[in-house]
Amino acid sequence: MAPVTSARTVAAPAAAAKLQPVEKIELAALAALSLVQILFWGRLPKAAPMLLLYLALIALVAIAPLTAARRPGLTNALRLGLPIPLILIVYETLGQSISHLNGLWIEPHLIRFDQWLLGADASVYLERYFSPNLLDAAHIAYVTYYLLPVGLLALLFRRRRAFERAVTAVALTFYLNYALYFLFPAVGPRATPAIASQYRYSIAEAGGPVSRFVNKWLDIAELTRQDCFPSAHASIAVLCAAAAFVHRLKARWLFALACAAILFSALFLRYHYTADLIAGVLFGGAVAWFTLRKQLQPEV
Repeated sequence: MAPVTSARTVAAPAAAAKLQPVEKIELAALAALSLVQILFWGRLPKAAPMLLLYLALIALVAIAPLTAARRPGLTNALRLGLPIPLILIVYETLGQSISHLNGLWIEPHLIRFDQWLLGADASVYLERYFSPNLLDAAHIAYVTYYLLPVGLLALLFRRRRAFERAVTAVALTFYLNYALYFLFPAVGPRATPAIASQYRYSIAEAGGPVSRFVNKWLDIAELTRQDCFPSAHASIAVLCAAAAFVHRLKARWLFALACAAILFSALFLRYHYTADLIAGVLFGGAVAWFTLRKQLQPEV
């Protein structure tokens, strides 16, 4: 007698073999970056190694659905472990292209917006509140941005559909931010001579040991400098806080507090203009609405 095979057991491998939404986003982003290398081959000094890297990453993303039937363990491992490292890898490569393709045309407009809105440059005004303890606390808040999406996904890990939707939303937010960096390259107030020349204090000198360590670490770790507008810190913080509330996580108020602290620290530490944060909040809110609006009664 032939073994009975349920529709569910047949459908599961077939479903696993399909591209997941996050994989579609990753492949689209990598394909777009590969196309940029080809179209601007003569203007990009490292077009060849960047193109090879993006093609290798495309192959890596494609492994998951291709091996779903034969190696489901490998497929699951890639789908769980690849999205966040891939976001970081792609980010570190952006500076190899952006700096050679587009000038900092939007920077003067961001400066003028600050002055119009506040009557002064926000980062210059906030210097009066500098103290070693506050600067150290602001730096701790600033780097929690790197932990928010990881923490969100960890808390949703046992809720499969919620996890898949959250990782898709996080990836979509990051990669759309990256696309906007190409269109609106800006380096931020601390790296703009017109603003930096007005500072009376160096953050490294005014801050405590945490400030000095984080400053050195960010200078080494963040290779892409034209990443100011819109603020990914703002958009990711808003998205993660919104997701925490939509999925009724016990830590949702911690996410909200972290979001507020990140927004303050990005301005206080001279990384962003006010316009960057406003754009980031609106952008993160829009992505959250688009990806989470159908999940107001999430699965447990």
